[in-house]
Formats: sequence, C-alpha cells, structure tokens
Amino acid sequence: CPICGSKPKCFCCDMPANCTRLDDGRNICPECAKTAVMEEREIVSVAKEVRAKIKDKLGLVTDHKLEFVATDINGLSKANPVKRDGMELGLYHFEETNEKTVSTQKMPSGETVSNVEEERITKKYRIYLLYGMTRDKLVEVVAHELAHDIMQMNYPHISDLKVKEGYAEYIASKVKIGRAHV
Repeated sequence: CPICGSKPKCFCCDMPANCTRLDDGRNICPECAKTAVMEEREIVSVAKEVRAKIKDKLGLVTDHKLEFVATDINGLSKANPVKRDGMELGLYHFEETNEKTVSTQKMPSGETVSNVEEERITKKYRIYLLYGMTRDKLVEVVAHELAHDIMQMNYPHISDLKVKEGYAEYIASKVKIGRAHV
C-alpha cells in the first residue's frame, strides 16, 4: 500500500518499516534489530566460527592470518574502490607487496652490476563486514567473503567476475541452507 511503501526500507531485509536510523544513515527495521550483530567483538567471533565450519564441514580452508574488520557504510565504501549497484555488506581485500633490497656495484670495467640481496613478499588478507546485519545475514556474508579468500588461494588467476561471484554465492548458499551447520 502507499503508506507502507513510503516508509524507509531496512538495509538488511529491504522491507519498508518503522525503522531506526543507524549512525551512518542506514535504516534497520524492528524485526532485524532483534538479532542485529552490532559489536565488533561479536562480528569477529561469528566470522571465525563460520571460517572454522567451512573448514570442518566443507573441507575448504585457508590457514593464513585473516583480519576481520567491522565497519559502517562509510568505512566499507572507503575500502572498496569499485562502486557497484546496491549496498555492499562485506568486502574481501587481498594485498600483496614485493620489497627488494638491491645492491649495485661498479666493476673495474666501468660496468654496473646489480644484485638482489633480499626479496620480501608480504600478503595481507582482510574481510570488511558491515555492522548491524542479522546474525543469519552476517553468516551468509562471511561465507561469501571467505569464498573469495579460498578462491584467491587456490585460483588466483581467475579474473572473471561472474565466476568469482558465482563461486562465492555457491559457498554462501551451502552455508545458508545448513549443510555446513553454521
């Protein structure tokens, strides 16, 4: 009806309702607010639980250090340089830096010779998660973002966005329908 349709939509369930406005401008309905995960400590705990369950139940694992960051919509937008339609609820970020220490030496012939003395590759794995999602939605989003991490480790050269997102949605659906019992 026009009255309900004019109400703000909940960012989590996308339904119009008598919403509460969060600090970053998102709206959350009373129903979603009941199970919303608001604290970073709890968000990180859920994320670690989902990671362990995906490993145990689906046999998919990455054992590297993975940082989970709880953020608001502004922090998520800042972390994601690619703007897409709709609201992002999570973001997987992988960063690799390669530092080389090179020494150069001038030979008696006048030729300069360079030698790589040390090469250090640093990899950072981070998942940004929007606070305020329901626990069920958070589990789904974490599973989706963890699938990107699994794909990065096992198939780093796949660049087709449809394949990457399709795989992530598949893993999230396996977790969501309870096959991983998260």
